[in-house]
Amino acid sequence: MLKSLLGKIDKKGYTSDVIAILRMNKYRKNKCVNHERIKVVFLCQIVETWNKVAYVYYKMLENPQFDVELVCIPNRIKNSVLENAEDLSNETYDYFISKGYKAINALKGKNEWVDLRELSPDYVFFIRPYNYFMPEIYYSKNISKYAKTCCLLYAINTMQEVKKHTLNKEFFRYIDYYFAESESTMNYNIKQLRLGHILKINVSKYLGSPTLELFIKNSDNIEHSWDFSKNNFRVIWTPRWCTDACLGGSNFFNYYKWLLEYAKKTPEIDFLFRPHPLTFENFLATGEMTQEEITSFKREIEQIHNVELDTNPQYESTFSKSSVLVSDISSVMVEYFVLGKPIIFCISNMNLELEDDTKKIVEGCYVVNNREELEERIIQLKNGNDYMKEKRQKIIAEVFGNDIQNSTNNIINEIIRNK
Repeated sequence: MLKSLLGKIDKKGYTSDVIAILRMNKYRKNKCVNHERIKVVFLCQIVETWNKVAYVYYKMLENPQFDVELVCIPNRIKNSVLENAEDLSNETYDYFISKGYKAINALKGKNEWVDLRELSPDYVFFIRPYNYFMPEIYYSKNISKYAKTCCLLYAINTMQEVKKHTLNKEFFRYIDYYFAESESTMNYNIKQLRLGHILKINVSKYLGSPTLELFIKNSDNIEHSWDFSKNNFRVIWTPRWCTDACLGGSNFFNYYKWLLEYAKKTPEIDFLFRPHPLTFENFLATGEMTQEEITSFKREIEQIHNVELDTNPQYESTFSKSSVLVSDISSVMVEYFVLGKPIIFCISNMNLELEDDTKKIVEGCYVVNNREELEERIIQLKNGNDYMKEKRQKIIAEVFGNDIQNSTNNIINEIIRNK
């Protein structure tokens, strides 16, 4: 009956959606595993994105209703192919093992991968929604054959145009549950996969953000990057990774040399530079920096006692122990904002429209256009002039409400109800 109905409404542009709906419906009928506990597998490929699902993972580990596994995938896959297949190292797996996690190495051998069917999962959680960067065995459409697929995105969308990339249909057609980070992204996915949502093959829900809950409730863990700090006033700088205005723009080249000179003149302030993990790789690829320039920049940082380059994959406590964030447009701004601390937002050549929630957050930031304004704002905040503090608190309540505090439990309860 479903096949007949879809055949009637199928038209140009919907073929792939219809095929996905038929396959997902067939797979669901064939799923007959009945575990005593709910078996959940989390896939992690980039350690820096782990905080997007970490709180859900921790809470499930504590819950006797769940049996949880963490599968680690190396981060050198393009076009679904492992670069340098002779190299069997897995930096993602190594990191989690070094931190005491019980983890599974996805890479078994040359072009050999752990088949998740051996783990017999009820649910599989994705963080990175790009099949291009996964071995084919871990494509969403392949995993959906034997498990319900879930996604908590690796970043909080701040720009409307970016949703077209992060919520790509090739991946999301085969996602059972998209736990959206905002009502805007929830509505976008419902609209782009309308048939799947009408037939309840795909489900998109905004239940709050476990990432933001983690920043609020677990931000005092001891792992942070301020060990070098001798001062009470601490500034984090998070420039965007790409100068392309259509990808958000970046102030890296406007400020990176100036900030080093400013740090030398202000030894009473500590600076932590935390560029996006793709920054130097991208600038090298675009020719905007040479390897010599990158090396020289890093070497100069090492020689300044009150400046550090932050390479710590996890950064919740690093943020909580800071004084102010200086940032280009980024999901990092949203994560930092919920801490109630001041943000200095650097205007860039951005050619994108901000999400409505992000616009409200920017209203609670100190906006600067140039070096002079940035220096003036840093000095004012250091001197205790944070006149936007009350406004930030009102915006936090307006944008997030109680969702921050309950998001993880909301998601876990949703899974329990649908087991």
